[in-house]
Amino acid sequence: MIERFLPAPWNDWMGSLTVPSLTRQLTGVPGSGAFGPSSAIAILAGYVVISLLTAALAINRRDA
Repeated sequence: MIERFLPAPWNDWMGSLTVPSLTRQLTGVPGSGAFGPSSAIAILAGYVVISLLTAALAINRRDA
């Protein structure tokens, strides 16, 4: 939602980083974003890794 309020080149790029847009880019829908399928899967995998690392850090700090 925030990307709608950004200036012209930034709003398209930030919109390409959202999960719904990344899934369209992963399937290769033309004109769906700034990344190709391989970049989209890497970014989606990065979301998963960052989420799991954040959860692991939170659990380890609270249980320590």
